[in-house]
Amino acid sequence: MRIRHCIIPVLLAALLCQWALGNLQPHRLGFPLNGALSLAFLAGIWVMANEWGKKEWMHTLRSGRMACTLLACIAVWCVVGGLVSPHAQARWLSLLGLTDFTTSWPFVALLVLLLVHLALATLHRLKHFGWHSDGAFVCVHGGLWMALASGLVGSTAYSDFRAVVNRDESVHFGFDSQGRRHPLGYELQLADFSIERNETDQSPVQYRASVLVDDHPVELAVNAPHSVRWDEDLYLASFDTSAAQPRYCIIQVVRQPAKYATLAGIALLMLGVGWTLLGRHGTDGAGKAV
Repeated sequence: MRIRHCIIPVLLAALLCQWALGNLQPHRLGFPLNGALSLAFLAGIWVMANEWGKKEWMHTLRSGRMACTLLACIAVWCVVGGLVSPHAQARWLSLLGLTDFTTSWPFVALLVLLLVHLALATLHRLKHFGWHSDGAFVCVHGGLWMALASGLVGSTAYSDFRAVVNRDESVHFGFDSQGRRHPLGYELQLADFSIERNETDQSPVQYRASVLVDDHPVELAVNAPHSVRWDEDLYLASFDTSAAQPRYCIIQVVRQPAKYATLAGIALLMLGVGWTLLGRHGTDGAGKAV
C-alpha cells in the first residue's frame, strides 16, 4: 500500500465535507460527546494494532515515511492557511476552509491521521519494549501524541471571553467573539491601574492592574496572567486609553481544561528528544557505545 493511496482519499473526503458542511464547530463536540469519540478512537486503534498489526497497510500507516509526509502536509496547510485573511471575500477560499484553517475538515483530518500513526507506532514498540532501545522513541511519539490529542479534544471545551472591568461596579459576565454573553461564576472589579513608561520618550512599556476577584485582590500585567481556577486564567488584554487614569480595563478570560495534559505531553516529548540526543552523543561513528 502506497502512502498516497491513504492520504489522498482522506483529503478528498475531508474536502467534500468542507464543501458540504463548512468548518467544524468545536463547541458542538463538547462533553460527553468528546469523551465518547476519544474512547471510540482508542478502541479502534487497539483493535487495529492487535488484529491487523502484520498487514502491509498497517506497516505503511506506522512507517517513518508516513510521519514525514503527514508533517509536511500539515506544515503546508498551516503556511497557506496562515497567509489567507479570515476576512477574505473569495468564496473558493472559504470552500477549502482556508479562511479559518484550524477548524477546516482537511486540517483536522491530517491531525487525526497523524494521531493514528503516532498511536500505532507507539503500540508497536511497546509490544517488545526495552528501555535502552525503545525508551526515547516511546517518549517522543507518546509525548507528541498526548500533546496533539489533548489539544484536539481540549479545543471542544476551550472558551475565550472578554470582560469590561471598571472601577464603579463589579461585573460577573463576559462576551465571546460573537458578542454572546456568558456568566463567569465570580465578580470582577478594577481597584487600581498603573502604567510604566520609558524615561526617555514616556512611551508605555508595561501595564499593571489590581483587580478584585470576589473582593480578593489579584495583580495582572501584560504576559503575567492570574489563575483564578485550575483550568481558567485571567489576562490583561487592554485598557481605557481615553483618560490619563484608565477608568476600565479589558480582561481576557481563558478556560483550557486540557492545558495540563498538553503540558505533560510537551514535557514527555522534550524528555524523549533529550534522551535521543544524549544517546547519539554517547555513540561513535560506527554506532557502538563509547
